[in-house]
Amino acid sequence: MDGLSKPVPTKRLWRNRPAPTGVSSSYSLAVRHEHYQGDFCMLVTDLQERFRRDGAVHVPSAFSPNEMARLEEFWQFCIDHPGPVATRFYTDRMDRAPGLEAARALPDREPGFAYQDVGNPANRARLEEIVHLPGIESIVAATFGARRAWCMSEQVFLKEPNSPRTGWHQDISDARVEGMDALTVWMSLDPVSAEESLELVRGSHLGPVYDSYYSPSGSAPIPDIQGHRDDYDIVSFACQPGDAVLFHFGVFHGGGQTGAASTRRSLALRFVGPDGREMVPGNPGGGPPARREAWLPVFTGQ
Repeated sequence: MDGLSKPVPTKRLWRNRPAPTGVSSSYSLAVRHEHYQGDFCMLVTDLQERFRRDGAVHVPSAFSPNEMARLEEFWQFCIDHPGPVATRFYTDRMDRAPGLEAARALPDREPGFAYQDVGNPANRARLEEIVHLPGIESIVAATFGARRAWCMSEQVFLKEPNSPRTGWHQDISDARVEGMDALTVWMSLDPVSAEESLELVRGSHLGPVYDSYYSPSGSAPIPDIQGHRDDYDIVSFACQPGDAVLFHFGVFHGGGQTGAASTRRSLALRFVGPDGREMVPGNPGGGPPARREAWLPVFTGQ
């Protein structure tokens, strides 16, 4: 099954209190704040197991309508207040642009229009509010199964009609954080078909780390996944606003091509848990804990 739509065995985490009657894994994986009027209780389902095994999980109805309104407001704020690394991105390159309109003024090297911004320091105060939305907290805690987590960065995307697919890449090549607790939470603000959604290579987070897509070193060239699709376990998920796609930093992924009448506004939030470690060349899996001083704490328990 692509989503968590049938009940699975659960166990309580943090608060020794019973779950509300009828709550199962289809209920956004967690008991929400309002059920306990501020006393946060989490249910852990098989999400952590699936994330660690597959590296990619679709969670339907992860966020409430009110949360989606907050997330959309945050996306728009990021678009209206561009950061220092905002770019127009193409199939094989990125060009810096100080904002959306400046990006539109750049040459049309290919059909469509694609824009992104990531890790803008000016967004920090609003990002701190976003990472504490109940749906976000629920997903992060259930995925890591831990009381400690940090938000590394936000990334906003705008992909307009007829934009080509994004090339296959791994976030880990730029984030430089390894270990199992390295999570991207991706959500589309618009309905998106499976063909236009993210495509992910299931299980690829368990394999090697390859070059950065836009800054290749030549030491570990990205394999030709698109040219040999049948050799890979590629999955994609049709998404409605409120759904989330979770994937490990090491999973190969790329955004699908948009149709003639499709615009995709999407937001990605990146989180690191206790098992997130710095990548050390020549010592895979053996690096020190990732440096967290500049990141936003989501939970700070032991």
